[in-house]
Amino acid sequence: MQLQLNELDNPRFDISIIAQVILKKHYLIPFSPTEPRVVSEVNPTHFEIKDPRIPRVTHGAMHAARVAAYIKIIHLFRQARGEMLALQWAIRSITQPLSLTQVVHLIQLAGLFHDAAREDEGFDKWDLQSAQACLNFFRTTIPTLDTRWAILLSSTIAYKDEPEAYTVLAQQQGILEDEIPAFHYLRELIHDADCLDIMRVRSTFKMEFLCVASSKEKTDAHVSTIELIRSIRTLIHDQGDQYKDSSISQLSSSEPVDVLTRSFDLDRKVDYEMSDNVYNKIINDMHKRPLLKWIFKPMDWFMKPSSGDQHRFLAAPTHSTMPEVNADQDERSHQEGQVPGQ
Repeated sequence: MQLQLNELDNPRFDISIIAQVILKKHYLIPFSPTEPRVVSEVNPTHFEIKDPRIPRVTHGAMHAARVAAYIKIIHLFRQARGEMLALQWAIRSITQPLSLTQVVHLIQLAGLFHDAAREDEGFDKWDLQSAQACLNFFRTTIPTLDTRWAILLSSTIAYKDEPEAYTVLAQQQGILEDEIPAFHYLRELIHDADCLDIMRVRSTFKMEFLCVASSKEKTDAHVSTIELIRSIRTLIHDQGDQYKDSSISQLSSSEPVDVLTRSFDLDRKVDYEMSDNVYNKIINDMHKRPLLKWIFKPMDWFMKPSSGDQHRFLAAPTHSTMPEVNADQDERSHQEGQVPGQ
């Protein structure tokens, strides 16, 4: 299956079809065989929960599909509270020759890959490999996508938690200094979408982990971050995927926001995980939820990018594989476009 870039420019593009292909290949299969984990506790940790009906209970198709959906919602959320006005020049610079609609669809596709290379349910040690899987997908499925765009987008997975390393990579790809914040915006979409879904397995969610919570907000912003967090937490709860009682720790207070009682239902999870169209089943639950129903709005609902002066990207793809951080890299590797050591 191949995609054309002009398909991604359609506000009504149905991402769920290609999403299901990705989910079947990378998430609806068991992890590679490993030594069986011995569960000795009465209440095992979330990554010890097993069910023969679900290949990957914690980091499976539901999680990946929700993350992809959150990416668009967070993007619209940041527009809604006026934050995009400050970033508008940067967004203009990265939306040529791609439109904003194309860019957000592409970063949603990258979001579907963020756990693709996992080998177990524990701490994630495979971000670089997941990014490589995404890069391979872009090259084979969207061959008209510029190589440098493919690298910069897939690398948001590899460095979603490492802004400094991502800056270096962008510089190595020839991105101008004043354009780099726009690419960090895309990296933050991946970071925050994955971070928000951690509420399914954590008893306390700390707002400070979100880039969207720490970024500068306008005083007249009419949408609050806490409202977004609560909406997503309720979604996870109602889908039977909330493993623990969940509270929210605010930036300005040590007192947690209201606790939502756990709702973990393996039978309900099976219904989602094994659906013929996981992404659509996930977003259909968003229809009646404030903020989350924005998933059905166009990418530029709150903002029309200006058609003024545009920056052009240098046309020089430099990599065939994901650049990797290596503390021993020398000047020669730097010139070849690899990420220098941190």
